[in-house]
Order: sequence, then structure tokens, then C-alpha cells
Amino acid sequence: MTGAFAFPPDQELVGRLRDDLRALSPVIARRTAIEVSDGVVTLRGNVPTFHMRQLLVNRCQQVPGVTAVRDELKVRT
Repeated sequence: MTGAFAFPPDQELVGRLRDDLRALSPVIARRTAIEVSDGVVTLRGNVPTFHMRQLLVNRCQQVPGVTAVRDELKVRT
């Protein structure tokens, strides 16, 4: 860790993101793959609506330590 502020390790971010998504929707959280590399989050999986897709991306962007979100989610009705 360098500087006055250091971002959390990637695995810690995965845990935080998983907990946050689980609180939003346990079913969607189980169906969403979350990968983190150097603070960049990649979301993969299927969601029922475009609104849910945007909600998941926005929630991830709000987590401290996340530097970017790659949205690879698919809307499946």
C-alpha cells in the first residue's frame, strides 16, 4: 500500500460487492458473476430487466475502491 489512501484488495472488493448485490436481490446476486482486477469490476450474467442492469452497475460504481465497471450483463426476459 502506498500513498495516503490505498484501495482495498480485489478479493475484499468482491466480497463487498457480493454483499451489496445480495442485499438488493439475493436471486440476481447468485446469478451474477463478479470479477475484480485492480479495482475494475466486471459483471456477467443475466438480469430480467434493463432497469435491474442499470441498478446493479450503479450500485457497484458506488462501492469505495471500485475504479470502473465493465457491464457484460445480458437482459433476458
